[in-house]
Amino acid sequence: MKNSFLIISALLVVFLQSCTSSSSGSDGNSGGGASNTFTATVNGTAVVFTQVTAQRQDVVLSVTATDATNTKRMNFAFNPNGNLISAYYNNAGQSYYAHYYSSTNTFTFNLTTLNVANKQVVADFNGTFYRDSRDLTSNTITVSGNFSQIYQLLTPPPVTNPHVSFSAGNYTWFSTHSNLHQTLGGSFNSNEFTSDKPLKISFVFSPSSITLGNHPFTANSTDEYMIYSVYNPTTDSYDDYTTTSGSFNITSKQIYSTLNSTFLLEGTFTLNAVNPNNSNQTIHITDGSFKNIFGQ
Repeated sequence: MKNSFLIISALLVVFLQSCTSSSSGSDGNSGGGASNTFTATVNGTAVVFTQVTAQRQDVVLSVTATDATNTKRMNFAFNPNGNLISAYYNNAGQSYYAHYYSSTNTFTFNLTTLNVANKQVVADFNGTFYRDSRDLTSNTITVSGNFSQIYQLLTPPPVTNPHVSFSAGNYTWFSTHSNLHQTLGGSFNSNEFTSDKPLKISFVFSPSSITLGNHPFTANSTDEYMIYSVYNPTTDSYDDYTTTSGSFNITSKQIYSTLNSTFLLEGTFTLNAVNPNNSNQTIHITDGSFKNIFGQ
């Protein structure tokens, strides 16, 4: 099965509000008057963004711009010191990212104003985005521009009955933890769910581009599929079963936070898998259910 490595171990619990706020705070840094602008070029061509959302929770700020057709999106997440956490540009489902390991070598992000009293953030940016955030030899685009935005402070609400669960015979399993991995090559993410029982369920797809409806998969699927894994106490790691067939049905999808590109997904799933080292050990899940936060 696919190998993966951990890039995020816990998701911020944040609710997305698609608006901005100009209410005043109690303190602030130096900055100019309030205004809302966002200009950007991609490979030297101007991209017109018609909707911009600026938000802050604790020490994470996020500015997301989308075009009129909602097919182009640009996002910057950063801290109050101006350190870039992540950045990407998505055009019709194809994404390019700031370099994961050391973005300052290939991308310049200047936070010029953070006015806490007016909730205003101003920055300019210029540099290279990569098709694979961990591969400097992957395809690239050049991005430049600036923005001045009034951000909204967010208060995270709870998610009602978050879970990933299934029954197999007399065995019932409920998730207690979730992790986000990125598959080697950086093309698809794996949202992995574990519990106090020695099993793991992984969903491998891009939450931003996944659509509502049923998504069947087979042993030959390379993007939208699931993995069943069993904990191995000898190696202190999980052993992946070989997926043979299954499907997951997305019944509800909501943007949960642009601060860390998370989505609230709900639905059902089936999964059939076999131990690659013992064909007599199989798993057949017919009533899987999920409602949880999925990272991008």
